[in-house]
Amino acid sequence: MNLSELLPKPSPYRKIFKDEGFPVKAVAQYLKYSYGYTSNLLCGTCAMTPEVDDKLAELVKKIREAKKNDRKS
Repeated sequence: MNLSELLPKPSPYRKIFKDEGFPVKAVAQYLKYSYGYTSNLLCGTCAMTPEVDDKLAELVKKIREAKKNDRKS
């Protein structure tokens, strides 16, 4: 067994939020979770439930729609 397989794997949402310039603090407020727990979810330290995954997918969609609308204005 390769020991690197045991290391936590970051959520793809972590990169998306970083690329979009959306801070972890704002993600935590959206999820109504603490900053630390949200950070651990995005870093892969804590397991992400399907419900949280759905909420994050919804947030990404909202962020991208807002940016798209800002470009049109």
